[in-house]
Amino acid sequence: MIVGTLWLIFLNTGIFSIGIIFWNRLWIRRFGIQIPGISEKFSSVGQVISHFSPILWNFDESYWIEYTGVEGYIYLLFQRYMISLLFIFTMISLFAAIPATFTNTTEEFTLMSTSSPTNMSSYTTWFQVGMVYLFSSAVFMMVFMLKKRVGTMLQEKAKERSHEKDHEWLKLRTVHVRGLDISDRSGEALATQMNSFLKDRGGRVVEVVLFPDFQKLIKLEIDREKTILMKNLFESDYPPPPVRCLPRAALNHEHYLLELDEIEKEIQEATMTPYWNSGHAVIAFNSLESVEKVLYHYRPSLRKTILLGLSNIIEKWKGLQRLRAFSATFERFPDDKDAAHKDIVVTRAVDPYDLIWVNVGGTRGFYFFRRVGVLFLAVLVLLFLSTPAALLAELKSIIGTDAQWFDNLPEPVENLVQAYFPSLFIIMLNQVLLVLIDISAYMERHYCHTDVQSSILNVSVVYLSLNMLIIPGVTLAATKSLVKILQDREYLLADILGELHLADSGAFFINVLLQKATYSCMFYLLRGPEIGMNYFSIWLGYQTRKDLNEHDKWRRDESQVFQYGYFYALMLTSFGIVMTFCSSVPLVIPAGLFFFFLKHSVDSFNLLCVHGKEIHGEGRLLRSVIFYASLFVLFYQISMIGFFALNELRIHSFLVFILLMGSILVALMISGRLYDIEKDDDEYYASIREDNEDTKHQWRKLYAHPLAISHI
Repeated sequence: MIVGTLWLIFLNTGIFSIGIIFWNRLWIRRFGIQIPGISEKFSSVGQVISHFSPILWNFDESYWIEYTGVEGYIYLLFQRYMISLLFIFTMISLFAAIPATFTNTTEEFTLMSTSSPTNMSSYTTWFQVGMVYLFSSAVFMMVFMLKKRVGTMLQEKAKERSHEKDHEWLKLRTVHVRGLDISDRSGEALATQMNSFLKDRGGRVVEVVLFPDFQKLIKLEIDREKTILMKNLFESDYPPPPVRCLPRAALNHEHYLLELDEIEKEIQEATMTPYWNSGHAVIAFNSLESVEKVLYHYRPSLRKTILLGLSNIIEKWKGLQRLRAFSATFERFPDDKDAAHKDIVVTRAVDPYDLIWVNVGGTRGFYFFRRVGVLFLAVLVLLFLSTPAALLAELKSIIGTDAQWFDNLPEPVENLVQAYFPSLFIIMLNQVLLVLIDISAYMERHYCHTDVQSSILNVSVVYLSLNMLIIPGVTLAATKSLVKILQDREYLLADILGELHLADSGAFFINVLLQKATYSCMFYLLRGPEIGMNYFSIWLGYQTRKDLNEHDKWRRDESQVFQYGYFYALMLTSFGIVMTFCSSVPLVIPAGLFFFFLKHSVDSFNLLCVHGKEIHGEGRLLRSVIFYASLFVLFYQISMIGFFALNELRIHSFLVFILLMGSILVALMISGRLYDIEKDDDEYYASIREDNEDTKHQWRKLYAHPLAISHI
């Protein structure tokens, strides 16, 4: 099996090398590569690698945060911790294989192949228990160290910014409000309500900014900028490269001049209609103490969610029964200073850099009906479109041992078909179906990029875990269907997961990791999504990305942002595969190391040289990642309990059960916030003494709508 694994690594490395050649021809030689901080532009893959490698090796914190943002730095830091962890796991497995091999009575057995009851000695069974304890402890230690490092970094930078700039100090004491009455246009009613609540609690409102309902206007503005770009690209004296999938009428600048005139007319009409507030606002308070009291009082609850849903229904019904009053200008539209803001939801404010302004709207700031529909769609995807793993059994019957059509093939080709293509089939079909998950997250209309990526992460990690780990692992262990296995095991979780270790499935999961690393990294290195979204034109994709990076960040579409959610889910699922089989199929560990090393190299380049700093979520995604990583450790322990129980090794099961109980407590302890600046009494009780108009002005500029000045 060791030789086979090395051969698979060599094969996938060769395939990725072909991708490097295409990358050099399609992107580097045509457009060159600009590495931030280096004035020279490189036009060969050798130059890019020689200059990029030292930057990646040194991994200077200030450099990477400056050019990729805090979220990008945390993402890459997580990968580096995983690489270090899997390297340690690999060394442990190599050293442990020596005594395990000599103490086993089966001549052909080695710990570097699948361990099963028929080939395990007494030493090996106890060794498995020891490995469960060792690997679980190592993961929790890694997670704790990562969380502490990131939390310390975030807290220090937050304090540093707030001490250097007063408006940054005020930003730490800002909350986001949704569910506002639409008739409050100035925010006076909201400020009055908050001041009334804080009057006897020693707090007050410093400043309020309401977000206007400019959804239609900002969509038109984004369309206008795209049209201007296309007009400029096609009016050059030198004809651009052919864009074969673009309609013939769209290949000249006159087409875009007409389109631009239509957009300008729509913008003019939109600016002449009255605007309401979007249901969103941000409020700055005088202290963190005031913020905590407001957050607790207006915290989300089941009752509030139901009432907000009913309010949305009433609002929609009223909108169908009567038309809103219109006036010719913004100034003549009434402002209800006594508007009652009932059942509002208050949360900590996100960084203004993270806002998706085109989604700031809805009915009183919410999209209840849309999200209920999308949730229903997501359930359908998870339940009925989880076809790759379900089709695996059918695929096995086609190319398995009962099939005769490949018997006349040369032996190397026959082995390749049986070992390589089932896992490749699952990976390719998964990639297609994951597009539906992305679309569903975009349809939910989240108001910040971090929430979009979090939604993709939550759905993708469940979907990928089912199709890349659980369903294939369980069905490979038996010829029965998954439903039949569930019935036979009486739906006992430990017994069902114990089936994962009964099949000789090591080669399959090693293939999954190696192929996913190769094809996913090659696809995103060649910037497949950008090519697809730009009529399959590399030239147009390059020009679009260049324009996005040089102009306003708020114009980015969700699909144009680095896909943190999907990539985190993919890495977590791969980590879950490694964790599940790390003690029974140790060769899965170097395969996982190959996956994370390749992923880290490609993602580092894309974040630094293609996407740059795009979102700013203060590490909220990492908190979810830590939670899921802990779940995979618990999943591993439960599967080992089931494995030992199925083979009547009760003492072993009991010892792992004790570890499981302790691991649950540890997982709960490390699942909290990355940092809590409120724990610092000096920060918590610090209060603004006098209102500085310049500070408030700078704070308002942070949260000002990008179109508020140019169109009002």
